[in-house]
Amino acid sequence: MLHAIVRAIIIAAVKKTRFRKLLAVVVACVAAVVIVARLIRPSGPYNVLLITLDTTRADHLGCYGYEAAITPAIDSLAKNGVLFERAYTCVPLTLPAHATMMTGLQPPEHGLRINGANSLSPSATTLAELLKDQGYMNGAFVSSWVLNGKFGLNQGFDRYEDVDTDAGEGEDGVSQMGVDFSQEYPYRKGAETANAAIEWLKSICAAKEQKPFFCWLHLYDPHYPYHQHPRQFATRFDTAYDAEIAYVDLQIGKIMSFLKGAGKAKNTLIIIVGDHGEGLGEHGEGTHGFMLYDSTIRVPMIFSMPGVVPQGIRVTPAVSIADLFSTILEVLEIKDVSEPLSVVPGTVGLRYPGSSIAALFDGDELEEPVLYAESDQPYIAYRWSPVRSLVTPDWKYVRSPRVELYDREGDPDELMNLAVRYPERVREMEQLLLFVEDRMSEGQVGTLQLTAEERRRLESLGYASGGTEITPRRVGKELPDIKDMIEVFGMDMQVRTRAMDGDMGKETLALCRKMVELSPESPKLHNKLGIMLMQDEQHKQALDHFESALQLQPGYPDPQVNMGIAHYRLGDYDKAIECYSAALASAPDNIFAHNNLSVTLLRLRRYKEAASHCREAIRGNPQYATAYKNLADALAGLGEDAEAVKNYLRALELNPGWVQAMQSAAWLLSVSADSLVRDPVRALPLAWEACEQTSHRDARCLDTLAAAYAAKGNFEKASEYAGKAAAVAGDALGAAIRCRLKLYRARRPYIWVVDHE
Repeated sequence: MLHAIVRAIIIAAVKKTRFRKLLAVVVACVAAVVIVARLIRPSGPYNVLLITLDTTRADHLGCYGYEAAITPAIDSLAKNGVLFERAYTCVPLTLPAHATMMTGLQPPEHGLRINGANSLSPSATTLAELLKDQGYMNGAFVSSWVLNGKFGLNQGFDRYEDVDTDAGEGEDGVSQMGVDFSQEYPYRKGAETANAAIEWLKSICAAKEQKPFFCWLHLYDPHYPYHQHPRQFATRFDTAYDAEIAYVDLQIGKIMSFLKGAGKAKNTLIIIVGDHGEGLGEHGEGTHGFMLYDSTIRVPMIFSMPGVVPQGIRVTPAVSIADLFSTILEVLEIKDVSEPLSVVPGTVGLRYPGSSIAALFDGDELEEPVLYAESDQPYIAYRWSPVRSLVTPDWKYVRSPRVELYDREGDPDELMNLAVRYPERVREMEQLLLFVEDRMSEGQVGTLQLTAEERRRLESLGYASGGTEITPRRVGKELPDIKDMIEVFGMDMQVRTRAMDGDMGKETLALCRKMVELSPESPKLHNKLGIMLMQDEQHKQALDHFESALQLQPGYPDPQVNMGIAHYRLGDYDKAIECYSAALASAPDNIFAHNNLSVTLLRLRRYKEAASHCREAIRGNPQYATAYKNLADALAGLGEDAEAVKNYLRALELNPGWVQAMQSAAWLLSVSADSLVRDPVRALPLAWEACEQTSHRDARCLDTLAAAYAAKGNFEKASEYAGKAAAVAGDALGAAIRCRLKLYRARRPYIWVVDHE
């Protein structure tokens, strides 16, 4: 690390000293520099704080020249460290980008190409594993479910605090696949994640045996949808995106204050790095994941540690997030197990990323890297062509059905495609990209078990589900080009935004129709349109689009489940059972197919079969409230009232305020033929709350309240509410309620006797 200082001293010595005295001067100067450096340089081993900023563009931070930014914590770290002007991700998606940071491998090498498709192989060596071998205590605190430990990045961490999913509920007992377009990955606010990291660091600092720590803090807030928290930032920025970045900076400032107060700031290497950027409308891309322009692949990268990392240095040569792994190891003075710098065949002075770039801290020169980037997201989400790109010092090349070539110096905003003007350069760049791809061996991936709810969340965002998708290695001219289809992606984002606002009306349906018209090859868009048509009670038309989705992607379980729902609502129960069974043949653990099949079987009074499928759904997700309620219905049909009540109450526990579960539990507690089950004291508050929530206008809730009063012996109240129930009930239910009213007037409670199968 001292060679730059030594070089300067030598130059000065040459100018001021005669040659015969040069050696003595140099030796004396070097000795002095070494002594001073040892006094200044903190003693090891060093701690590491890696802060990864999700969806953060470099050009939206103050230290990168963005005047509207309020990022004092990040700017301070840059001022007191090394800032890389041109750092690039290799994939504009969270999970694979972080896998590259943690392993130093490119996506084809570690095998994680998109979010949610598979997990990191246990055979991969992570930064945390190497540091653990050196005696480090490792803690990770991530803010988004897409980095859940099941995806494999927890390897080597003593503590890995992530985010879990919860199952959605269906008020009618039926769950639609992909209906909740507004779903995003479960995440937590940056303040919660930062506080969790600080609490862990406190415990590490307070331990009797002081060990170095590696703390990874992931902050997700600038990811769409932008929530503008805290809200006071909303009035200070033109965009919610910038407000989210300011909020994230607050959290970084908080953890920096803790390190300073704990006396750890001088002995901790701090790295700030983005996983990818955000389109913000440039090139037509509102968010990220589909295109490979600098708006989504250029990221911030900052190293800071007084006495170890030089201060106030801005590095202009391009670097990759793949370089982080080896660079951290070199700064920590831990043996680098990665491959040494290797030159790309057939080039002069170009290297592959993945080796240490610490030499750039002191102004040394390294070969410029060839920066590879990829996205399979267009294909996975919509069956459009995947994209690949390569960046050299002078050019950027994008492989797609219509290739792109940009002059990096003359056209930094990538607005003028020069591919037609320079066909020879295009051929050279394509050959170079082929060299790079052939060098990267296909990595093995770990096994991944996702629940159907987790798969549903992935599908709702256009991601894969459990590794079932295979992306073509080479681009086919027959696949649509993302440049032509980005408008459709924008429409899909509008649909999601409308759904988040509760707008599932005619205009949203029209948007879905337009998307299918523009991209008829996308099974997921056909499925989405089918769902919207079902929302509009157009079940027969919805079936046509579910069929189209299945033709485009055979075995796709979502449209099979939704076809079952459509047939169920059309009264064709046999066809509904056939569709649900087909979905289970493709995905035996699909909890929604199990649950919805149970609803159809309940309608046919096939209670034993219904109960079996409910239990399968619950086994797949013990938090699935709808399945508990349906199981209770089946058990009640079988005469197992005590178990039915338990499951109604469990559903209510998971989904507080659920009127149907509340009313059903109160009904059995009021009218069960089993005297050990009847408990009007418990039934009355449940029945009353159900009536309150339905404004005393729901016939079943009023009927249940009447039965509860009768079970308690208050026949006056029972008669009063039975009369109200009969007045608002339909013909069949009204006739039954009037029969019960006669019992109450005769001062007799109603006992429910069921002809069980």
